[in-house]
Amino acid sequence: MNDNELLTKFADTKSDAAFRALVERHLPLVFGTARRITRDPALAEDIAQTVFLLLARKARDLSRESVLSGWFFRTTRFVSLRALRSEYRRKNRERIAVTMTLDNASDPLWQGGSTADAECARCATNATVPATASSTIMNPGVSLRAVAQGWFLGG
Repeated sequence: MNDNELLTKFADTKSDAAFRALVERHLPLVFGTARRITRDPALAEDIAQTVFLLLARKARDLSRESVLSGWFFRTTRFVSLRALRSEYRRKNRERIAVTMTLDNASDPLWQGGSTADAECARCATNATVPATASSTIMNPGVSLRAVAQGWFLGG
């Protein structure tokens, strides 16, 4: 069977054998293209899986006159570039986070030492809590709605 017949059979009957044949036939193209673009075999495996999932979802919508190997190449290229863009953005955010952490290393509140503990203790001693809120905190079974409506006044 050719690609269009296999695709039609899969789209109409959800035939596992037809899909398996398409995967076996086009996996080298998809994986090789993804590996050449990303230069990362693990990422290329994820991309290949994504491309075949897209095929399974869009099998009914694909034109029967289209060349399936061309669709695989274009889709693999698109998914690969999107994955590379996501990786780049993730690494950039991590780099910025490390820089922020290093910039704040001199701040005593970030060091977790006695200064931070003293600041927390100072804030806690100056805080005032309404009686209804403190009774809710001390009695976790009491809902805030009951306190707000005055149903619970105990302590």
